Amino acid sequence: SLVQEIELSAANPIQYWELYDDKHSSRGFDELEDLPRGQLPFFAFLDGLGERDLKREVDWKSSPADVLEAVNELLTVHGKPVLDKQELSGLVGVSPYDSLDHLSSIVKKRYQLRIVTFEIRSDSIPFVLSP
Repeated sequence: SLVQEIELSAANPIQYWELYDDKHSSRGFDELEDLPRGQLPFFAFLDGLGERDLKREVDWKSSPADVLEAVNELLTVHGKPVLDKQELSGLVGVSPYDSLDHLSSIVKKRYQLRIVTFEIRSDSIPFVLSP
């Protein structure tokens, strides 16, 4: 379970690292020491959400259309109708954060869900939908 993975990452980081070594290289961490101290449980949480199809990540250079596509993927997972491209009207050349903020207000109003982003000091922006 996700809880067990997070608990293992906190209690025995070396064992977790060895069991789930395929997860780390995609984030640029080749060795446990490459990861900021104490951050392994946080990344175990994010990676676990991704494996369970509950998280998406967009690149910091993603277009509004790319962000919409990622949000729509999560809406589908949650059994909600997808948003139309018209929701992006007026969003030209804005950052992915601004696109997520814009879409978050629509998702909140329409589905009573929030787009929650996580800061990972990387070139990607992980996010989930939450009630």
